[in-house]
Amino acid sequence: MLLKDILRVGSMDDSSYTHFVGSVVYKEESTFPEDLDKYLIIDGQQRITTATILILAICEYLRENNTTCGNNKDNAEKLCYTYVYNQLETGDNRYKLLLNEEDRESLNELVDNFANGKPNKVKNECNIFKNYNYFKESINKDNVDDLYKGFFKLIIITISLDNNDNPQLIFESLNCTGMARNKKELRR
Repeated sequence: MLLKDILRVGSMDDSSYTHFVGSVVYKEESTFPEDLDKYLIIDGQQRITTATILILAICEYLRENNTTCGNNKDNAEKLCYTYVYNQLETGDNRYKLLLNEEDRESLNELVDNFANGKPNKVKNECNIFKNYNYFKESINKDNVDDLYKGFFKLIIITISLDNNDNPQLIFESLNCTGMARNKKELRR
């Protein structure tokens, strides 16, 4: 569904057409001494992961077909350096998005393969690879420009937390957890 929405807004020439994909709640992590800004995503990980996988699939398509996209004729490397990985960094600093341990290895493998000029082949049935493969199979010469333009028409609301905020309470209120309990209490 997201891919269809991105294609729809990407095909519209009017820049006022956008697609709202939700919110991202984050907290700046000040415990890192490196120069890179780091944030802990409290809510919205799936949206950010999906966008990262989509951009990576677009980048791989552009590289494989030796083409560019968008008004600026962006190439695969420029897009990936901007949105997927830090080309001059090593270790965890190399990745713009670090997932939980379960998914980290899969996403990092996709990123590393791209960075090293290796094609990405789906190796297992994890959702990271499934989604990447879905996007990869969906991109073609007729829609790559619309996907690219549509990607930049996605709207996300960001909410920055500070040290006084309780991330768990905010996550629960945004996602309506505890709603059933509240309904039950109201019936008493």
